[in-house]
Amino acid sequence: MPVLSFRHLCCLTAAILLILSSTTATTDVPVCEATDAPEICMAKATAAKVRQQESISTPTASKQDKESHPPECSLYFAPSTIPNAGWGIFTAKELKRDELLGGSLEAAADLILPIMDSYKTYPYRGNQRFLPWLAYVWPSKSGEFYGSTKRAFPEIEAGQFKVDEGLSNAGDLIRFYDMTEYGNPKLPRINAITPGLALQMNSHEEWDNVFFEYDHEKGHPYGQVFMVEDQLGIDYHDDDEEDDESGFNGNHFSHERRSWYSHKGLGALRDIEAGSELFLHYGDKYHKHLEKQRTTAKDFPTLDDYMEVLDFSQLNTEFDKRWLLNTTSMTLRNDENASFAVREPKLGAKFRKVEEHIEPPDYGTDPPKRDLKWLQEHGVCVDQLFAAESEIEEAGKGAFAKYGFTKGEVVSHAPLLHLKRDDMNIYKVIEEIKPGQEEATERLDFDTIEAKELMINYCFGHKDSEILLFPYSPMVNYINHDGENPNTAIRWTNISKEYFAMHPIDVLEQHGGTLRMEYVALRDIAPQEEITIDYGSEWAEAWKKYQVARMQGNEASFRHEIRVPDGFYPDNWLNKSVTYELAPNIDLKAGELQPLVWKHNGKPFTRFAHRVGLPKGISKRFLEYSTDIGVIPTYSKLLKNRILDSDEWYVWNATKNSTGENAGQWFAQRYKSDVWHFNMHYISAWDETARRNFLGEVGRAGFDDVLDGIGNYFGLDNMTCFHLSYMGVSECEKSFTHTDVYATGDVSYNMIWPLQLVEGSKPELNLQSDDANIVVAYKYEYDTAVLMGDWGYHYTSAIDGYTGDEMRVVVGMYCGQMDKRNAKMYAHLYDGEDPAPFLGQFEEPFEYHWSKGNPPEHRMSRL
Repeated sequence: MPVLSFRHLCCLTAAILLILSSTTATTDVPVCEATDAPEICMAKATAAKVRQQESISTPTASKQDKESHPPECSLYFAPSTIPNAGWGIFTAKELKRDELLGGSLEAAADLILPIMDSYKTYPYRGNQRFLPWLAYVWPSKSGEFYGSTKRAFPEIEAGQFKVDEGLSNAGDLIRFYDMTEYGNPKLPRINAITPGLALQMNSHEEWDNVFFEYDHEKGHPYGQVFMVEDQLGIDYHDDDEEDDESGFNGNHFSHERRSWYSHKGLGALRDIEAGSELFLHYGDKYHKHLEKQRTTAKDFPTLDDYMEVLDFSQLNTEFDKRWLLNTTSMTLRNDENASFAVREPKLGAKFRKVEEHIEPPDYGTDPPKRDLKWLQEHGVCVDQLFAAESEIEEAGKGAFAKYGFTKGEVVSHAPLLHLKRDDMNIYKVIEEIKPGQEEATERLDFDTIEAKELMINYCFGHKDSEILLFPYSPMVNYINHDGENPNTAIRWTNISKEYFAMHPIDVLEQHGGTLRMEYVALRDIAPQEEITIDYGSEWAEAWKKYQVARMQGNEASFRHEIRVPDGFYPDNWLNKSVTYELAPNIDLKAGELQPLVWKHNGKPFTRFAHRVGLPKGISKRFLEYSTDIGVIPTYSKLLKNRILDSDEWYVWNATKNSTGENAGQWFAQRYKSDVWHFNMHYISAWDETARRNFLGEVGRAGFDDVLDGIGNYFGLDNMTCFHLSYMGVSECEKSFTHTDVYATGDVSYNMIWPLQLVEGSKPELNLQSDDANIVVAYKYEYDTAVLMGDWGYHYTSAIDGYTGDEMRVVVGMYCGQMDKRNAKMYAHLYDGEDPAPFLGQFEEPFEYHWSKGNPPEHRMSRL
């Protein structure tokens, strides 16, 4: 087994080194002093040529990027030819089919680092469903980070949300296995990240021109392969037979497992002209995902989209719905709660998804090229270092200069992935099977960190910052530590400094490669000299402790980030939380609105999400009204005795309210709960008497002022509260993510406000950002409503179960501008879904509850 470097000494399932690229240097006639050593002479000559080239500033390259572009440079990192694809890799010389990149197998090696933990995102931890850096991880199988609701990264449909799945569907690219030695059977697969050429290349379905292959004669990947015993006790074995169907479709990979180690390195799939961008096949599923994005709407459908496809003649009338539901025999007295019937399936017009075909760019049959001068001016050479055995004790491999550098020259240029420190923690996973469950529920024990990812050894960080920076560029991750006489140091590029004023959360949200740094020569560096930097005193101390522990027989892993130099991180990145939090609440008068914005930057986290002030005391007043008419006593029976099964319902007669008025008939239904524990019931007005009684009571409690405030705030012409209901819950393992109003032209809103809360409970409502990526928990407040507009996705937060007679009851009201077009949309939203609202209110003349100017005849209190 080869000697392991500082960062390789660890307990992990696998780390594989693959040879990626190299170029043999040529020697120019040196121009130097007579006293110079030959290697210094050559370095000066090369540097002199480089200084003659002007570094031209572009929107994607800074004046500070005075990269070395030796005539022998064969690979450049430059802006991609694919729109919105960032940067890519270009060849500066012609490549023949099957020719390896760089032309030499032994010159350079790149890392493949395992990602051992799949529980890095919401709902297991944090607020994000998808972390930007995960787009750069090659999964062990397709859907590893998305394919199941039991996993940390559930799949998100491309046409519904704006989250890019990145490489998550690239599972059929290549599998990374553990091997004890060459030729041995492969061990379990791993998720992996490759911080070199494979990560920097883009992919294009028609232009893919680079392949991964292996050594046919030796039967193993080029480079060194080694394994260190996994001490985590985690079983990563995968017996999924579908894995046999992975791999390339074409002439270069077979679907059979035994063929994975019978090919050659990383090279040209076909003849490639100089200046061409190099494209690596990301896998068929990845390209199918992109096609899905192109052929489905990128944004949410609009009201006009729906108007074009809906056949409103298919909508059922209120009479039709009542007849089809056979409701006559289901109108029961309050003491007959045990009698119920199963609700019929949804009736009326069906939702039909609007599709918009978005044509991909047409570049012709051949990939576009860049000329050499353009690459030299706008790109950076990534062919100036190579990997070889280090002379530093216990360092293993190191990075070496091919051509030599003079003091102040850029040795290498590295884009960065930015990740949270917590992303590197591997927490203990606890599996629990609750009563009535067949499958275990997984959760993380945040008090027990079982290990840290190997990736942290390659990250740069500061002890007072939650941001870690992971460089991805050929060879830079082989640069070893020298605390006494390093020849290189890191510095920012100019294009990175605009992000210094950002809050750490905003930095972490940026796409990979947004931030970049350079490795700069501190003195003249000779050709073939090893490149070193100072990892910092904190790293050095941790390494010493690790060495002592090893000598004492402790086989624990070494895990520590490289310390950035003092002043490298801006003060704004230090001592800041990276937890998403909403800005503090302010006191609101009736009708006043406060946008829900982020605490860290003051920006709205979703469209039209607001707190709305209600009349003081309305929660208590309406709780008393709801108790008088029998709603709260009914909830006590429904939630405590659980007399309804999943999706069952019944109708009951309300008692008279406090003024002696008939409160009408009401409808009660248990939400679907056959998949998980969910004891929530929905109660709504069933007849016109109940509807008007409810609205009149709300109006007399001061809701006229609320609608006046909302209408004026959003500039509406009028408002009608066309749907109203109660929701009561005593247990919620999880619930459906849904939106109640959509495609109405941003003029309708769902308002939820509480009547009865459980003291000391956690936030009760989860709100989702517009891109579906971030979820925050909202805490209900008495006399305050939370308002959500079109496409306001939300769901009930998980609760283990309230005790005794504890229950939570809230009111939901859907109010919006009512006109001919919206009336049809409102009717479509609710036709047959439940017995209320009543379709008659969507016919002219409309019943307004507020209109511009707030005239008395259009006030809710008149009902």
